[in-house]
Amino acid sequence: MKNKKKIDYNLSFKGKSVLVTGASRGIGFKISEDFKYLGAKVIGLSSKDYDLSSDNELKKFINYIKKIKKIDILVNNAGVNFS
Repeated sequence: MKNKKKIDYNLSFKGKSVLVTGASRGIGFKISEDFKYLGAKVIGLSSKDYDLSSDNELKKFINYIKKIKKIDILVNNAGVNFS
């Protein structure tokens, strides 16, 4: 991580699976980096993977999620524009 700040907490997510939507940039990217730094297995999704505003893509996403054995934490960060 660039300009890492030392985390003074006794915080660990070792052995935890974290699903982060909107993980390719901005807040979602930073959240993903931080969870990795704290030991979590991060599954980061972006609109390049699945366009969650599309019904067909949403179904594909749901099928993908069903294949993952365990998700401990969900960060629902995807921004969707339904215009």
